[in-house]
Amino acid sequence: MIRLLQISDLHPNSKATFAGKVWNDPATGKNQSLTDFRKSLAFVHQVATSPKTKVDAVVIPGDVFDSVSPTMDEIQVVLEWIEAMSDVVPILVIPGNHDMGASGNMATALEPLKFRPNVFVMERPESRLLNFGEMAVRFFALPYPSKGRLLSNIEHQGKSTEELIALANQGLAAILRSFKLEFEPGVANVLLAHGSVMNAKVGEQPRSIANDIFLPLDELEAFTFVAIGHIHASQAVAKNVVYAGSIMRNSFGEESEYKGFNLIEINDPEEHAKVTFVENPHARKYATLDLSDLEFYHHNGETLDPEIVWRLKASMTPQDYQEKKAFIEQMAGTVPFFQIAVDLLEEDRARDASMSQMMSMEEALVRVLEHASDTERPVLVERHRGLVAEVEHAR
Repeated sequence: MIRLLQISDLHPNSKATFAGKVWNDPATGKNQSLTDFRKSLAFVHQVATSPKTKVDAVVIPGDVFDSVSPTMDEIQVVLEWIEAMSDVVPILVIPGNHDMGASGNMATALEPLKFRPNVFVMERPESRLLNFGEMAVRFFALPYPSKGRLLSNIEHQGKSTEELIALANQGLAAILRSFKLEFEPGVANVLLAHGSVMNAKVGEQPRSIANDIFLPLDELEAFTFVAIGHIHASQAVAKNVVYAGSIMRNSFGEESEYKGFNLIEINDPEEHAKVTFVENPHARKYATLDLSDLEFYHHNGETLDPEIVWRLKASMTPQDYQEKKAFIEQMAGTVPFFQIAVDLLEEDRARDASMSQMMSMEEALVRVLEHASDTERPVLVERHRGLVAEVEHAR
């Protein structure tokens, strides 16, 4: 049995903001995001080298960095992990769209990785055969199909986006068919790809994939496993085509997504691999509250977890907001990360907002009761009734 570790969309960001604010780790003076990132990579190393889950290789299907010109701090934290991992197992990596320049420039952010022993940077469609003793694996690389690079080809200049996408789709299918000509009996075939696949769920990822070039799913069926990056939501598009997703949350749009990496087990090169998702405990949580949630915390004497990035999302009239402003700011001041996102309504929309608030209070009660004990539930219900009465009286 061969075990691989699939991790992608690392996106280290030394300029990250939390709820709209830059936050530095007091211990290091560096951006808190880099501290979270370093802890996350240490956990990956721990799993990869643990006797029960020890892996034979690491595959990174793109977006090692957040831009084609990463900062020295971002390079340093990635290289520390790459050096530690490559001392133990080989690492195979391809560039994603964030690792590439927007133009036809062929340089990528992966240059610092190229001269590391046991690290194989594959920046064009190619393959590499590695023998792990009991089984050989041929790794195929399909980096992000950049429209900018297509435009750099003089024969493609002047073509519309639709024409470029059609050409790219034809080219991708041809590349995948050429890969299959290299298949050998008894050898597992693992594809590293960065891009979009039809029917993949993008969640609330703050970008559009409308103009992406889509990998043809029917051409991927023959591979033992397809380790794919680009979409941040962990998911299996097909049994053998799997996004690991990003290892950390980068926005409130990803608050409901699980973050981590995949362990891939290949028992038979003629069969699809088995995939196990490993959740990253160091992926900082994001949570959105409405006003009733915030009032529940306050009335029940509950405190907001300071390790979570919080957001209040509410709709109210300017008058209501002025009445609640001091309370909201008081609660926001109890934690380091708190974003206030209040939509100020016109008076004629206030009734609808009030009804929505009442509904959200009921929903908040249901959520709280799910985690309450049998003795706590009657007390919480009674407090809820009192709170509803207060709101009704305030009208």
